[in-house]
Amino acid sequence: MDASVFVDFWQMKCCGDPFQIGSVVRWTVSPWSSAWPDTHFPDRLARIDYREEHHGGADLTEITGMVTSIDIVRWGYEEFGGTWYPKFDSATLVSVDRADGSDDDDGDLEFVGYLVEIGNS
Repeated sequence: MDASVFVDFWQMKCCGDPFQIGSVVRWTVSPWSSAWPDTHFPDRLARIDYREEHHGGADLTEITGMVTSIDIVRWGYEEFGGTWYPKFDSATLVSVDRADGSDDDDGDLEFVGYLVEIGNS
């Protein structure tokens, strides 16, 4: 299975297991359902298939595959009408070899998670 999976920073910090390129993972996922990447972020974020999920919900499925790439995702926020939204065109992707949830913000860009490519194991 080839898939792009978004791993939220808070899910990783709460109950995720560290992984690295070459790791075989078995994750519970839900379909990606955010409009933000489609309008605000780089092409790679607009093609997310799933979000890793540790806490249940609707439409869950399990996927298994080998991690082929990992990017730290950071973006800025701005306020509109008392609500904070990801700032247009602020997302950055930084390739790394492993993910353990310990990554930091970078100035005004907040660490929001990882974009992980999964291939056939």
